[in-house]
Amino acid sequence: LKHCLNRLNLLMAEFEDAHEAHVGNEIQRARGKIIAGKERFEREKKANQFVQKYTGVRKKEPLRGELSQLQSGFWKTMQIRRYLELDEHTGTLVIWNQRPPLSLVYNIEELQPKATWSLCGGNSSKDKAFPISVFDMKDLHDVDASKPYLSIFVHFRGKGLILIAESEEEFEIWLNALGQFVGVSSSSFKWKQGDQE
Repeated sequence: LKHCLNRLNLLMAEFEDAHEAHVGNEIQRARGKIIAGKERFEREKKANQFVQKYTGVRKKEPLRGELSQLQSGFWKTMQIRRYLELDEHTGTLVIWNQRPPLSLVYNIEELQPKATWSLCGGNSSKDKAFPISVFDMKDLHDVDASKPYLSIFVHFRGKGLILIAESEEEFEIWLNALGQFVGVSSSSFKWKQGDQE
């Protein structure tokens, strides 16, 4: 009996070691995907900048569109309509308070965020378009999503965003565009695979 118990303990220890090794390998694999995605983006960014510098041609125009941003206030959580601009060339995500006019000329990499409120009350520029957030995609840690709610969770260093699309098509476009910087796409999620079955 004592021999059987010792054997059982040895088998249990081997199983636990194998399980921990498997989990460790999965974590390392996920980290490797994120690092590889960021390295690929940096290589493509440098190549695109080189081409634009010597030819004046952009490989791809920024992705632009309107999404709702979920924000928590003092009393309730609100959905605020925002205009987003994602430039893969410079690796910049800009969130505007409203759609900028076509006549507004700017370099996306030079934009700086402005406060949306003042201590004096109200916003003196409420009728003007200006960026309220500017993110460097190098600071992106992870992208997650919930298809039933058409929600995209974007995790930057020190800040998180919850973006809500109005349609599945819009959801897929922005999820794939943002996720490419960390090796994530709509096909990365189980709910996507389940929908296709």
